[in-house]
Order: sequence, then structure tokens, then C-alpha cells
Amino acid sequence: MSNKTKNAENKRPISQDKNLVELAGYHAYNMPDEKESVYVNEYKYTVVNKIKDNKNGLDAMTVKNLETGEYTIVYQGTNLDNGDQDLDADKDLAIGRTHEQFKAARDYFDKIKKEYGDKLTSVCGNSLGGGLANYVAVKHSDLKCVTINPSVLPEGEVDHDEDYPNITNYFSKYDPLTSAETGAMIADRIPGKVIEIDNGVPLISSILSNHMGYKMGEIDDKDQTVEIGEEGEPGHGKVYVSASDHIVTSIWTGEPLYGNIGSTKIEINKASLDLLAKSLETDVMRRLGYVSEYIENSNEIVKHEQKMKPKRKADLQEKVADFFESAFGDPLFTGITQAANLLKSFIDQIIDWVDMAEEKFRSLNSILNSPPAELIEHITQTDISVESICDGIRGFLRDIKDGIDDLSNVLKGLITEGISHVFVNPVNGLTDAVADEVYKHLVIVGKNEKQLKSQLSTFIKQVNAAATGFQNSDQGAANDIRNRKAPKEQKTSVPASVQAECEQSDYLKDRLKVKAQHVDSSLLNFLSSVSLFLNPVLGSTYRTLVVFEAFMEKAIIDVKAVAVAGSIPDKLIGLFTDWDGKIEKSINGVVKDLEQVESDTEKYRKGVESITQCLSNLPLLIKEFKPYIDTAIFEPLGFSNINIYNTAAVSTLEETELLFLDIVYQLSDHKGKAIQALCHTAEAIVKTLRLFRDDVSRATM
Repeated sequence: MSNKTKNAENKRPISQDKNLVELAGYHAYNMPDEKESVYVNEYKYTVVNKIKDNKNGLDAMTVKNLETGEYTIVYQGTNLDNGDQDLDADKDLAIGRTHEQFKAARDYFDKIKKEYGDKLTSVCGNSLGGGLANYVAVKHSDLKCVTINPSVLPEGEVDHDEDYPNITNYFSKYDPLTSAETGAMIADRIPGKVIEIDNGVPLISSILSNHMGYKMGEIDDKDQTVEIGEEGEPGHGKVYVSASDHIVTSIWTGEPLYGNIGSTKIEINKASLDLLAKSLETDVMRRLGYVSEYIENSNEIVKHEQKMKPKRKADLQEKVADFFESAFGDPLFTGITQAANLLKSFIDQIIDWVDMAEEKFRSLNSILNSPPAELIEHITQTDISVESICDGIRGFLRDIKDGIDDLSNVLKGLITEGISHVFVNPVNGLTDAVADEVYKHLVIVGKNEKQLKSQLSTFIKQVNAAATGFQNSDQGAANDIRNRKAPKEQKTSVPASVQAECEQSDYLKDRLKVKAQHVDSSLLNFLSSVSLFLNPVLGSTYRTLVVFEAFMEKAIIDVKAVAVAGSIPDKLIGLFTDWDGKIEKSINGVVKDLEQVESDTEKYRKGVESITQCLSNLPLLIKEFKPYIDTAIFEPLGFSNINIYNTAAVSTLEETELLFLDIVYQLSDHKGKAIQALCHTAEAIVKTLRLFRDDVSRATM
């Protein structure tokens, strides 16, 4: 920590890191023409030189900060418009080889250094451009180098005994390149210090902006946002992703606030307090404004989800009903989860066939009893028991029909009551478990947010009052000196601090894992209910059908036996030429009806067998039901967006906390009572920020 103090003028300090990151991640790819100017965080830079070497792929520009007079070289990262050269350079890096583009980067630096000398103070770049900037900076310890998501250097270019304090590399939280470099254990080929910043969003569509730190092609480069959700839908909004906006720097010095090294100690005076008040009213309140947007958008999503619970429930019931009906494997079972009308009509149709078959039975018996008297004794031995067969079939069909009612009632119960229980958390009494818990949590977050803003608003008033006190003290002392009086002690009136009464949320103790946990538990509970209530009915029905089919097989065999037992002896065959034909025709008609009943009953039995086998396969059931239940508990995209919003809010609060830790540090160890009071209030705000951040973090994954 430096013991020197620094006067803070009442204007925004320059933050080189912020500016260099924006030049590297955004303006390098737009590559303005020579003599063209761009504004970076309100500072004007003019392009004084450009290079586009088609031979080795190097693209770079030199810009001048018109306020400081300093020059910076900005190296462009991988650009597919450069043909294969940039890709070849990336491939060479992967195997540790030095591509010609790296040598060209040093040559370009030497050229600009020769022209501008010590006024060339920095280099920067993103991706491959970051690697090029670092490749130059490792050879020039007096050269400031800032990169955003840089590539590694060629093998052997980094001295691992060297700290390279002149080099700072910012890694974006969701950057795929630096994540891959770290995972591949080659991040040690990136020199200097590494600082992770929380810009970007965890979306596939944002991979490029996550890597570059900025969205390209924006009309207004200050509007660096990623759209979340669809326009017109609940929770539609944006997340602010500008990399430079997520680099936290001192309000007074512009120095990055990371690690154990704080910013240079400043002198507390009216100017420094005015700058503090101004920054609180603009930068800090802007950051908290982002947090408010994120929380409000999360609220919209949750409230909409609660409102849609009847539809979510109805959709799940429909999906589960479709599953059960399709699992039987035959259209015959369509509607069984409701009133089973089709299947019961099918049984009624079979009963009608039995009635018709009974008439054919009686007709057959009539034929069998019609031969001459001397054959009556022989033929009547084959008489068919119409009552035993037909009444037996009807009895079985009545039992089957009752089984259909039982099956239908159980399925209806599972789909109505069983599905209703899927949404409930009986432990905390929530009827829409996940949506209700997230909502109750966000209510507490909203109350704490108001407490924080009230505390901060009072702090701003206190800072302004303290600044006025400094001015009055100076003026009073000057008047006393002019009047040749000893300066009197000046008193400063500072508004009383607001004591934040924040409520600690008791919800979402496992963060947004609550959904996955509830889906898993409710799924298992539902499947247990299916097994408990449905399997006994299926088992009973299946056994009835198996016995019935055996009964039908025997009945068919008995009828077919008549053809043999009732045939005419050979010695009499000439007397009854048409009698055998009548018997065969009549028997065939009866058998055909019996076989039709057996065949149709087999469909029902196979359907019951199919769903029984399906329900015995737990992994299959989980695979089938889980997506439906997951969607019904809370729509996945909306739930994911809540995570995105609250993750962004947590990042913003962490950044705000860093700012206030620096404020506390700068206000500490001051003899003035007003400044001591401000320091105590700043410390209290840090505590509130931490509590608030912890609560907000519960609504993240």
C-alpha cells in the first residue's frame, strides 16, 4: 500500500484498465480509419496509425488519448476476414509454436515506439490480440498491458520466475477460451496477473460477446446489453454485459480494486467528497438500478408462473393421461383415463356377440337332435350345454367390465389427485411449491432492497453535508484570520444515519436447486402412488382375462369336438347326404363367434400386459414423466432466466461492495468526526450489501 496521498479533483478520474479493455474488445474489431476518433468512457481517442498485413494476418492500430497525450497500440484478435492467418496463429499456439504474426506484432511496436517514444505507454488486445499484446509486454517491463480473455503465448515465452506486474489480464466469467486454457492446464503461458470479472451471460447465443467482452454491431456502443426472454413476455428485459463496466475501479483514482492492494490513499477534502457524492449519485445508483431491473424482471416471471398454475396442472394431467393411454398400445384404450366409454362399449359389443352365438348354439343343438330315431342315442351324446358356455362368458365379461371401471377410477384418481400433489410442498404448506417459495423469497429481497437504497440515499446526503462543512470551515477560518482572530472550531451538521432493518430470507436454502429437488421428490412420490394404486388393479384384471381366455379356448375345443362325435357312421352315410354338411356349417358359425370373442378379449389382455410391463420399468417411467413434471413445476426457460437475472444482480452487488470497501478504506483513520461518521455509515452499508447479496444469491443456481 502506498503511503502517499493524492488530491482528488472534482472530476471523473481516468481508468486506464477500463479504457484499454474497451479498446481491445470493441473498437479493435470495428477498426476505425486513420484520423477517425472514438469515445471510450467519455475520453476521446484518435487513430494515428493502422496496419493490416495480409501476409501474416496482423491487424492493429495506434490511438492517442487526446486528454493525456499518451499513445496505445490496440491489437485485433482472431478475425475470419483475415483468411486463414489468424486461424493458423491459433493452431500454432495450441502446439506451442510461434506464428509469424507474433513477430510482426513486436516489429509494429518497435516502429511506433521509434516514432512516439515514451508517449507510447500501453498495449492491449482481446483473444489472439491479447496474446500479441502480452508477447510485446513481456519484453518491456515499463509498458502497461491490459488484455481481455487473451490467448496463451507460444511455448517458452513466459518466464515463470517473473511476476510481470505491468500486465493485467481480465477473464470474463463465461468466456470459453480462457476456460478451455485453464482446463487444458496451459494458462501458465499467460503472463502477469489474472482478474476474473462477471460480465456476460450463460447463454449459447452469447458465446462471442462473452469472449470479446462486448456485443458487436450495436448502433450505440454504450448500449451493451443481452436480451433475456421474448418481447411482450413476462420478465423480458436485458443484462448489461460491457466488460469495462464490470471492472471495478476506485471512485477517486481510477485504479482497479482487486486483491489485497487498495487504491492510493487520497486527501479527504471538499473536492474528494464532492466527487464521492457525484459518483454515488451516478455510478453506484446506476448499478443498483440494474439490480432493481433484474429483481423486478424475476418477480414478473414468478408472478406469471403462479398465475399459470391451472394451465400448468391441466397440461401435465393431459400429458400423463396421454402416456397411460398410449402405454396400453391400442386405440381401444383411448379415453380410459376419463370414462372408459370406448372400452366399455367394446365389452357390451362382445356381450351382443355372445347373445347371437347363443342362438347359433341352440340351432346347432336342434340339428344334432334331428337324425332318425336309431341314431338319437349316438348323436345326443354330443349335445352342447348352451347355458354353461354362454352364462360363463357373460359372467366373465361382467367381471371384466367391473375391472375396467376400477382401472378407470384409479387412473382418474392418479391424474387428478396424484398430479395435484406433484405441486405441493407439505413441509412448508406451499400449494405451488417452487413458484411460491421463489416468490416469498423475492418479497423479502424487495424489502431489503428498499432498506439499502434508503441507507444509501441518506449516505449521499451525509457526504454532501460533510463537503459543505469543509467549505464552511475553510470560509470561517479565512474570515477569522482576516479579522485577526484565532480560527474557531467549525461544526458540521450531518444527517443521522438510517439503520437498515433487513430481514434474512429463510427461503431457497439450497438456492434454485429447490426445483430439481422438488421435481425428483414429487416424481418419485407420484410413481409410488402409481405402483401402490394401479398395480393391484392391473394384476387382478390381468388374472381375470387369463382365466377367461382359458375358458374360451376350452369352449372352442368342446364345440369343435361335436364335429367328430356327431358324425354319421359309414354304413348310414348314404342315407343322410346333407346332415354332415349342416353340422359342419353350424359348428363353424359358432366357432367363428367364439374365436372373435377370444381375439377381442386378447387385445384387452395384451393392453393390460403392456402397461404392466411399462410400469415395472422405473428408469423408463422417470425418462417419460420427468420432462413433463419439470415443465409443470416451473417453466424451464423462465426459471433459467431468473437464474440469469439474479446471477447478474449478485455480480453487480459484489462490484458495489468492492467500491464501498475502498470508500471505507479512504475515509478511515481520519480525525474529523464528520468523516469518521461517514466511515461508520459506509461500513454499515457494506454489511447491508453483503446481507442483500447473500439473499439475492439464493435465487441463483
